Amino acid sequence: MFVLAYVGSFFRMGLPDLPEVRAERDVLQARMSEQALKISSLAARLELQRHNAEALAHDATSQLSVQLHDSLAEVIRI
Repeated sequence: MFVLAYVGSFFRMGLPDLPEVRAERDVLQARMSEQALKISSLAARLELQRHNAEALAHDATSQLSVQLHDSLAEVIRI
């Protein structure tokens, strides 16, 4: 609905000059490039966080396994 109103306003006001359209396009392309860079950066950070979380989970599991083994050995010994 908004798009139709926006397009309708173009025709009421007259079409913008070609240099204005190109300038707006350039601004939008620059904005899209910035957003793509931010998305890429966030995706890399997310992947690093996932990797770190997996490593921490593995370490925690190993520690719990050792503690369980030690506790069972102590119970058997008693």
